[in-house]
Amino acid sequence: MGMLSQYMRSIKRAIGHALSDSRSVKELYGVGIAGWLAYSTRVPFGTNIYEREWDALIVLDACRVDTLQAVADEYEFLDTVDSIRSVGSTSKEWILKTFTDDYREQINETAYLTANSWASEALAADANPLLYPSAGDTVVSKLGVTRLLRDSGITADDFSDFRPLWNDLAERNPYGPTPLPSDVTDYTIAYCREMNPRRLVVHYMQPHDPHLASALDRGHITEVEQRPWDALRDGADADTVRENYTDNLRLVLDELSRLLQNATFETVAITADHGELLGEMGLFSHGAAIPHPAVKRVPWVTCSATDTETVTPEIDTTDASDTSEEDVIAHLKQLGYI
Repeated sequence: MGMLSQYMRSIKRAIGHALSDSRSVKELYGVGIAGWLAYSTRVPFGTNIYEREWDALIVLDACRVDTLQAVADEYEFLDTVDSIRSVGSTSKEWILKTFTDDYREQINETAYLTANSWASEALAADANPLLYPSAGDTVVSKLGVTRLLRDSGITADDFSDFRPLWNDLAERNPYGPTPLPSDVTDYTIAYCREMNPRRLVVHYMQPHDPHLASALDRGHITEVEQRPWDALRDGADADTVRENYTDNLRLVLDELSRLLQNATFETVAITADHGELLGEMGLFSHGAAIPHPAVKRVPWVTCSATDTETVTPEIDTTDASDTSEEDVIAHLKQLGYI
């Protein structure tokens, strides 16, 4: 366990979630990411969502299995919280390994509404599979090793519809660059009523930070809520961060309650792209190629949705505005990823 702990700490330092700025560690991390992606894009690890039955899939970004289980009795639709092994430990890795040519037929039938800007980056025609925190400017990323990685073969144009909600809805959030879960829910309800998608994926950003629940109640956000991992390095209380994370999960689950009563799907699945480290082995957050089960094990819940028309959202669901590469990179920088 001691050697594994040391290895995990080195990885976390390399991806910018710790204080070290060692160039050698950063370069080593770049080599590790390239090797892992070259192998894992050919040999599947984890359960692809298209191997399960669902009409609508709700993705909760960075949602832990145990935290969802802990609050399950507060929500009727969380009857049984099972789990699967994710195909990735970051959003980008999950996207690249979920939406692949092996599932092109199902993807062609899927409308993808996403609050996560990594989707726009990863599904671009000229996507850089090695654009990861602290790995994108390493020597290995400049040597053409991306040719060793299996191309997913899928771009945003392969979906029946692709809506980058992060580009239009984030500006409505006064406390950070992530769309409010209430806006994502309103958009999804209106979209379903107007478009009646055959298959739907909705990707919420919560419970991923920033942790908004208390900020929305009090009218301002604290530094520990805005950038919890930075705050921890500056001495913030770890229990406070865990509580904020749980409340941020409740915030998005409250919105799922509204969504499930205002859209109709026979089978709805609730899952996550990856989990989150909340102190295991002294580590927090998540990163690419992290094998820890707190990151790789994600929830799987099934339920149904029936539109009882309890809300009528006033939100524009015309085609989301075009996003340039500059828009995507700027948004990822706002989130502190690159």
